[in-house]
Amino acid sequence: MRFKDFKKEGKKLGIGGGNYYRIEPGENKIRLLSECEPVASHFTGGKPEHCTMDDSCKLCISGSKKNVKVLCYIYDYEDSAIKEAELPWSVMKQIGELAESSEYGFEELPLYDIIIKKSGEGMETRYLVTPGKNEEPLSEEIMADLDLREPILALVEKRLNKARGAGEDDLPF
Repeated sequence: MRFKDFKKEGKKLGIGGGNYYRIEPGENKIRLLSECEPVASHFTGGKPEHCTMDDSCKLCISGSKKNVKVLCYIYDYEDSAIKEAELPWSVMKQIGELAESSEYGFEELPLYDIIIKKSGEGMETRYLVTPGKNEEPLSEEIMADLDLREPILALVEKRLNKARGAGEDDLPF
């Protein structure tokens, strides 16, 4: 196996996917499945730490910059799976602009796919969001799987409790 084929080979073997979505370079096709709620973290010592997002955050008080994203469920067409996603604020802003547009507007969730094109790296990373052509409803099986998931607000509350020192949870960090 060539090193550059690791992702494709891992998918064949059923390994390396996980329940958390990561925007890859190039085009990423997803479907938003839930509301989006803000979450924040600070990077200290090279690792992320959850932010309480209020006046009690010791890292905010110390002047540490927080990174705000939005947490939601998405359907990842690449892996054919529902995943938790932390989308950058710039992606959320562009989806919000679609929600207000005369052509693609929506109230709660778009009834079409979203294409997120990622370019650049590090501080030069850019995202371009466009509506996809697919307006077909997702299968009953996918929607039934979504119904079994913990609500996004409950996941956010777990993160806040962890940031406040109220206990561990099963989040990736």
